[in-house]
Amino acid sequence: MTLDTLNLSRALLRTKVKNHKLVTLSKYFKTINQNEHNSKADVLTTYEVFKHLSLFDEIKNKVSIHRVNEFLSSIDLNLKKKFNLQNIPTSHGVYVFSNNRSLNYVGKSSNLKNRINSHLSHSRSYKSNKIVNTSNSLKVMNLPNELISLIVEQRLINKFKPQLNRSGRIPKNIYWIKLKSNKSNLEISKIELSKNTIFQIGPFLSYTKAKNFKNFLDNRFETVRCKNNNSRKTKCDISILLNSQCACIDSFNLEKYNYNLRKKLDLFFSDTSKEVKRLNDKLNTYSNEQNFEEAQKIKDYLSLLQNFLEFNRFKEKINVLDKQTLKILENFNIEITDNRVNLKIDLNDEDIEFLEIHPENYTIINFYSELLLILRFIRNKEANTIGR
Repeated sequence: MTLDTLNLSRALLRTKVKNHKLVTLSKYFKTINQNEHNSKADVLTTYEVFKHLSLFDEIKNKVSIHRVNEFLSSIDLNLKKKFNLQNIPTSHGVYVFSNNRSLNYVGKSSNLKNRINSHLSHSRSYKSNKIVNTSNSLKVMNLPNELISLIVEQRLINKFKPQLNRSGRIPKNIYWIKLKSNKSNLEISKIELSKNTIFQIGPFLSYTKAKNFKNFLDNRFETVRCKNNNSRKTKCDISILLNSQCACIDSFNLEKYNYNLRKKLDLFFSDTSKEVKRLNDKLNTYSNEQNFEEAQKIKDYLSLLQNFLEFNRFKEKINVLDKQTLKILENFNIEITDNRVNLKIDLNDEDIEFLEIHPENYTIINFYSELLLILRFIRNKEANTIGR
């Protein structure tokens, strides 16, 4: 059985020291052995700190380490009274710490009772202490499983942006590959809808994914890579090197080029199974010829395309899950007036409009950030499940 001096320090010295590092506690207790950042000194200093901590009234009469640990993990009675805790479930769910003006922190857990107890225990962390000190209300929502809890937590954080939540907010990392009528090159953009766009695919959940797929399309369709300046009589060096059309020659017709490229792209994405077969055939040919460099290139292209197709198949499945989530979220009611937030959790409440996914008001960034969250969740739970 062990006893953690960090938890002891948190419980007994919370208002007396700025942090609970060993060097801080050594100075506070004026130990004989100074914290010199080597193993022996650390052990001796920790022992002296423990002796000082063991003299505090809260634990000096505890007859065993087990009793001390029970005290450390027990709920601070002042906080229990403050938040009026009653019958917290041991199930999956989401909890919200708030005050009269705003939501301070949103969290989720597979065991709500244990998680909330850790926030309110005598040995609570620095962050938990900040959460409970700045809040005067705790609301708990019992949910059926971990994934729905994850989505509910994500939506609440994205909606209210609680100051003490460091993760869960929407990342701005959604990218699109576009062909514009006024440009000869495919481009990567973070804007879904923009002027002059005549073709686009996406989203891609990182710049690297978008860049790699753009390179695949550039090579597949031998797209223009040079500048469109129409000032040359012969092809530029870039076009010669890449064996692509040249936008620099004065006879280059941008409108005709984009029209033809768009037709090719439309045809390509209307039936990608043909491209998958073509790449597999080329891969087998290069492998049989022992042309491993070209085979690896084709293998990389095939992997990019298959990942893209798997992602799009998974997009279609999210609606089923979302219906389950929205059914649960119908039990929320949140009112926002003059920057004040009043939050209630009542099984009879029905106003959940702010969390529903409506095409006209739920941005693509929200949707795909949430999808990325689900993908990560599934991959963590079970390997190789995407695309089944």
